[in-house]
Amino acid sequence: MLAQARQTRETVKQQRVLETDSIRDHGQPYDVFNRDVGVYLASLEEFFPGVSKHVKDIIDKKHHRGQKVLVVDLAGAASASSLGADKTISATLQNNVQPVGAQTLLAVDILSNQGQQTLLRTIRGTGMQISFLFLRPVGPAASPNYAGNAYVDRKMARLLTEVYRLHAPGGEMYLDFNYVFRKLEIPHAFEGLQATIEDASKDGPLERNIFRITKPEVPEQPIEKLES
Repeated sequence: MLAQARQTRETVKQQRVLETDSIRDHGQPYDVFNRDVGVYLASLEEFFPGVSKHVKDIIDKKHHRGQKVLVVDLAGAASASSLGADKTISATLQNNVQPVGAQTLLAVDILSNQGQQTLLRTIRGTGMQISFLFLRPVGPAASPNYAGNAYVDRKMARLLTEVYRLHAPGGEMYLDFNYVFRKLEIPHAFEGLQATIEDASKDGPLERNIFRITKPEVPEQPIEKLES
C-alpha cells in the first residue's frame, strides 16, 4: 500500500507538469479537457441510451418545481451551464482555465485529505444538494498506474461516498474510469447506502469501468384528510 501511495503521488506530480507544459505551449491545461458536461453525456449514450435527454429533463423538472441544480465535475473543468444548471463545481489540479457560466473551479488534489475537505466544504457552501456528478479522469489520472491500484480505490471510494451523501434525492453519479487492467471495486462502497448501481462496464483487453449510481427518491407522503 505504501508503494502504491508513493506511486500515486508521483503520478500527481507528473500531471501537474503536464498541465504546466500545456499551458505554456497552448494556454490551456489539456486538449482533452472538456469544458461542457454535454460532451460527457454524449460519450455515455453508448452505455446509457437517452442519457442526455434524461439529464436535461430532470433539470427542467427541478426548475419547474423551483429547485436549484448543482452539478459537480470531480476530475475536470466541464461546466453544466449549457444544460441549465444553476451552479457547477469543477476540480482540477491547477486552476488554469476561465469559468464558464456559474462555475467554481477548484485547484485541488482530490486524492489528498486536504483536497477532499476543500471540495466538500465548497459543495456545502453552496447551500444546494448535488443533482449530478461526473467523474471522468484525463491525462495521467486515467492511466492504469493511477486509476488501478488499491490505494487510489480506497481514497476515491471514501470521497465518492462522502459526496453521495450530499446528493439530492434522485441525484445521480456517472463514473467513467476509462481503461484499467482490472475490474474496479469502488461501486461496492455504495452497497450499504441504498444506492441503485448500474454497471455498464465493457470487457476487452482492458476494462472500461462505467457506472451510474442513483440516490433513492424520497417517497411522497400521503395527505391526511381532516375530520370535519
